[in-house]
Amino acid sequence: MSDDVLSLLRNKTVPQWLERQAAHMPNRLAASLPAWRGYRERLTYAQLVRHMQRTACGLHELGIRRGDCVALFLSNRAAREATLTALGCWQLGAMVVPVNRRYADEELCHALNLVEPRFIVVQDHVDAGRLRTLHPGRCVLL
Repeated sequence: MSDDVLSLLRNKTVPQWLERQAAHMPNRLAASLPAWRGYRERLTYAQLVRHMQRTACGLHELGIRRGDCVALFLSNRAAREATLTALGCWQLGAMVVPVNRRYADEELCHALNLVEPRFIVVQDHVDAGRLRTLHPGRCVLL
């Protein structure tokens, strides 16, 4: 990377960098992400920033604040949902922790006890039920 590019990235958060990209090249493709419902969404920088900001607002309404932790208990098919949730959290200053869906119950409990998430994002009622029996945190269905 050139020094010019590095100087632009230095001391910037991911949301700040995306907002800069959206201001300079709003219609350029930023991401092509598979959604857990089976479709792929292609987003420009402007669209990605709008989704990030809406997600941040929704998470804020749920009570997520700076320093909180949100666990993602999502399949690999849910790249769109994971990305937008992570960006929304980072916009708020919250942390995001992906949790492996293939963990055995004991491993899952250990991981969740380590990170103490305020919310756990899940994609279906089966996952929500499993987590409710293992961890008292709040599950948020997509």
